[in-house]
Amino acid sequence: MVRICSGLLVFAFCHVVQAEVRVIPGTPFDSELYQWQQQRRDMIALEKVRQSAYHVDILKRLVVKRTAFPTHISLAQGRLTTIIFTKNGERLFPQSIIIGDPKRLHVTSGAQTEGAISIQPLSDYVTTDIVVHLPGRDPWLINLSSSDKQAHSLVELQDINLKN
Repeated sequence: MVRICSGLLVFAFCHVVQAEVRVIPGTPFDSELYQWQQQRRDMIALEKVRQSAYHVDILKRLVVKRTAFPTHISLAQGRLTTIIFTKNGERLFPQSIIIGDPKRLHVTSGAQTEGAISIQPLSDYVTTDIVVHLPGRDPWLINLSSSDKQAHSLVELQDINLKN
């Protein structure tokens, strides 16, 4: 009799409180991994939208101006471009080379100023975003190289005034 009453109470409770249960196939690790990957995709999409105002297509035309904020230059995946700039942001000439894996790209700078150039971020984007800062100080020699030593490039910011 007690078992029947407790069973009826459980049945009545389940009818009154209808809980929605979502069943996700796989192990708990798989569902956590899926949630983490979804959050990462959402963050990447949001960051791309946020940075789209800074996007410059380097293969068509490059415009770099000295501002208080970094200039974002987007390069095609698997390619790195050698650019020589003047301090006022004019481009002297470009030259393209192939690198191995853009996710393994590292940046070292010989600049005496802070944050001369940076790759952001190394693995989250289809393109490799190079951020160039032009504060107008000493010329910079910035070496871009891949960690597997497949190829390297030099970006030199020169204090030269070009005449049109």
